[in-house]
Amino acid sequence: MLMIWRELLCVAMGGAAGALSRYAISVLAMRWLGAAFPYGTLLVNVAGCFLLGLIGQYALERTPPAWLYSGLTAGFLGALTTFSTFSYETLRRFEVGETGV
Repeated sequence: MLMIWRELLCVAMGGAAGALSRYAISVLAMRWLGAAFPYGTLLVNVAGCFLLGLIGQYALERTPPAWLYSGLTAGFLGALTTFSTFSYETLRRFEVGETGV
């Protein structure tokens, strides 16, 4: 029973860190690259997919503890890469008439 709680706690902490990271990267990208396109969301989604691939390959070769694997994949990367953010930003662009990429 203790192991499940440790895993849940790691997912929650990873999720908080991933969400904060996504927000910070999006804000920085907007300041540096402008608000014409959601570069921050694109960056975190591409980087997150790449990291998920690396972690997945590592997990195939070595078996990490469940709490670490879940915290990194479902927690951190799950919150970092979110399709709903991309969908929301795309919808907002259409609402204000910005339909070009």
